[in-house]
Amino acid sequence: MIVPCESAAKYYLPAMKCAIAQELYNAHHVSQEKIAKALGITQAQVSKYLSHKVSGDVERTLKVPKVARDAREIAKKIASGKSSGLEISKIVCRRCADLFSHKGCEFSSI
Repeated sequence: MIVPCESAAKYYLPAMKCAIAQELYNAHHVSQEKIAKALGITQAQVSKYLSHKVSGDVERTLKVPKVARDAREIAKKIASGKSSGLEISKIVCRRCADLFSHKGCEFSSI
């Protein structure tokens, strides 16, 4: 049995982090080190994301228009420095719940 959050952890979250990293780096000129800290990943992972070294499933998820739109919005909030890590996490959880339509997810009401 695969529950929606498993799919999110395998496809959505890596795709979202990849898209956010690319947006922060390309549009907001944030360093790889700062991106890594903001996203809770290593600088090496940021480098892979920026080099488009992701799985085919993540690549397909990146092509979902809503993922790209959400990543731009979240990257803008991170770049502004006006949003806490908790606030960003809540936004990602809500977007994930919307995308996967799993109303039963305990985090969807955050």
